[in-house]
Amino acid sequence: LATRVWNHYWKSKSPLQALKENGVSWVRVGVLITSDSLLSITPYQNWPMLNWHNSFWSSREYAERILTEAQQLDFNLEVFFYLSDQAAFAFNQPTPKGWGNYTLEQTANAVEESCYQTALYFKNKGLNIQIYDIGNEIEGGICGFYPGSKVGSFNGVGQFYDYLRDSVWAKEVPTLKAGTIGTHRAEPGAKIALHISGLGYQTYQPAFFQYINANNVDYDLIGLSYYTTNYPPSPPPPYIVPFGQLSTLISKLASENGKKVMIAEHSYPSKSVQGLGPVYANYIFTEEGQSSYIRDLIRVCKADTNVFSLIYFYPDYQSAIDSVLGAYGFFN
Repeated sequence: LATRVWNHYWKSKSPLQALKENGVSWVRVGVLITSDSLLSITPYQNWPMLNWHNSFWSSREYAERILTEAQQLDFNLEVFFYLSDQAAFAFNQPTPKGWGNYTLEQTANAVEESCYQTALYFKNKGLNIQIYDIGNEIEGGICGFYPGSKVGSFNGVGQFYDYLRDSVWAKEVPTLKAGTIGTHRAEPGAKIALHISGLGYQTYQPAFFQYINANNVDYDLIGLSYYTTNYPPSPPPPYIVPFGQLSTLISKLASENGKKVMIAEHSYPSKSVQGLGPVYANYIFTEEGQSSYIRDLIRVCKADTNVFSLIYFYPDYQSAIDSVLGAYGFFN
């Protein structure tokens, strides 16, 4: 959307249309806690007349436009709450501006209201959001309650998972519950997903979801990020799940938790860029290698009844738009 409205890409062709024609059926969009007043008072056809402001990105109005265009093409819609006023992922969960002095209880109350107001806004716009993710890659914390911010860093004493459970996840539980309550106040029938990034760390998944289950957090889907190259969003963990063992892990998670699993983020490059290290020699960094990798991953997931969906990370990118992320896009 940003490159079409405020730049010169995608003026004559629609990546959403092309993706729909080639079998893609879901669009997943992130939204900040923010609403942009300038976008809200400006009709969409006049947005190109506005100078770009960073506050536009992933605001409620910005996300709504992508979702509207996707729904017009009959995509299924999923929204993930960043629960911040800037991008939040993995162990980087920034405290929203104005929430810095909030207690955990105040944060949970703010999250409930934010999720409610955003979900209600989308509903009132006629959008049928089928899935809401409470947070994004949340095994490392949420809303500023993450290591080094509102939670003290691990001091090296004892087990790291005990530290995560006692210091990080214990503070997530009331926030996740509040986000679910707020979302369901607006959209009672929406499915709730909890998305973690730690697919490479095979011990993260059972420990996190065991704790969440034990503390009666209500959710419907397990979300995982699955990257096998160095970027994005970070270098691969030392114990990355091998491609051939993915179904084993998914089946284990599904059976232990009684939930289906969605691969909420995955991607593979079509060319080599700085910082990349191939994991699978039989999927070289070419368009053919990218295609083979993605088709094989689709086959693995379609054959597994425990897999709910498979979401690609930035398919609309091209190298002219971003020299690194463009390598992961589907268009040249």
